[in-house]
Amino acid sequence: MPRKSTPRSVSAKPKLSTKPEAASRVPKELKIALGIALPFGALAAVILNWQTLFPVAPEKLVEVAWTHQCNCAAGWMEALRAEGFTVRDVEIDDLALVRRNWRVPSTARGCHPARYMGYFIDGHVNAENLRRLARERPVGLGLQIKDIRLDAAHVGEGATQDMVLLDERGTPRPWP
Repeated sequence: MPRKSTPRSVSAKPKLSTKPEAASRVPKELKIALGIALPFGALAAVILNWQTLFPVAPEKLVEVAWTHQCNCAAGWMEALRAEGFTVRDVEIDDLALVRRNWRVPSTARGCHPARYMGYFIDGHVNAENLRRLARERPVGLGLQIKDIRLDAAHVGEGATQDMVLLDERGTPRPWP
């Protein structure tokens, strides 16, 4: 004998109200907090992603790492900025990690290593020589002022710098 099915009661789902009184259930304090937090959150997102949203052309970007004891980096960075370069600098306590990451040979002992278009820069290489480096793209690790001891007194001066290009092994050769 077949079973008779008994009707089940179907529970009604609550309907979402689209009436204005539903919005009034949100506390006023929460509305104020969200009204303040959302714009600041959006601003923080833009600031944190600034380099991705607005990249700098590689031939305009110089990255400099320096220590608090360095008295000459600020003048060199200002000279580069005056020439139209974007200088990203960071003050750190120990340059060893930066030197290793930027492949700066142990023979390059300047007080503020820099990186430009994949090359390390040791000394106050001026804007004209940086532009020449970008044009010529020689094979090597980076540029170094030939006599780094005399260099600090001539921040950003002239284009007649005696420089050497260090090859992949760190061996210097004159860079005319």
